[in-house]
Amino acid sequence: MILFPTDFSDSSAKVFPNALSFAKKAGLGIHIVHFYQVDLGEFHGASNFQYTDIEKNLREQMDGFVDNLPTDPAVKVSHSLEIGFPIQGIKRLSSEDERFKYILMSTQGQRNAMEQFFGSIAAEVSVRANKPVLLIPAELDYKPVKNIVFGANKESVHKESIDKIRPIVNLYGATVHFVYVVDRQIDPKEKEEIREKIITILFDKDVPDFPFEIHFIEDDNVMDGINHYIEEKDAQLAVFCNINRNFWRSILHRSLTKRMAMNSKVPLLVIHLSEENTST
Repeated sequence: MILFPTDFSDSSAKVFPNALSFAKKAGLGIHIVHFYQVDLGEFHGASNFQYTDIEKNLREQMDGFVDNLPTDPAVKVSHSLEIGFPIQGIKRLSSEDERFKYILMSTQGQRNAMEQFFGSIAAEVSVRANKPVLLIPAELDYKPVKNIVFGANKESVHKESIDKIRPIVNLYGATVHFVYVVDRQIDPKEKEEIREKIITILFDKDVPDFPFEIHFIEDDNVMDGINHYIEEKDAQLAVFCNINRNFWRSILHRSLTKRMAMNSKVPLLVIHLSEENTST
């Protein structure tokens, strides 16, 4: 099942057709959820009527939002309202319920403060969640995935990361482009180490079950280098690994992940690796 958080905005509604297409392709359902906060200290005695009014209003908004979404008989869609802060709530709900395989959110909605806030939540979820997070630009039309750009480095190229993208790769029969970007001249030894690591993982048991390419790019900005490659190859999906590290290194790495999430021109799949799984 796909967890689809929403703020009832137009940008959230615009990415739902992408969620519907992906869900149908993957044989998954979709659960739409809206998180909201309540100051429980304000709701006692007669004031409980105020809480009831808030909940009733939100249910009406949810029903109106869902009623205006496209449907597909092959995809089961459910929805709920949840009390809590969105970031923590999304992480908790997706972690506790094993049915959720992906979290799918809009990255855009910059026309007003509310939509900017939701965009920031999407970026933060992409670095905190335990499940793969699929971030989709709101104005993007659905396209079949033929080329996937994997943002590669020494730590993200790992059996676990490749295993995590394999279901989507095989689902679409896509080609994976492992793109290694550095802001300096690439040392030949370093290049060979990365190439050998990728090939060793892919040929671990037999021939790879998907086509792939390996590319090395020199660019002052990692994000720009990957985005330029995406445009050049007309890729339909980018994959970026978020690696759990110690506090300071985590801040630096998460900052890059957030910038990728907010500026990507194609859907961005963020997968998560623990630090102990990146040392081999």
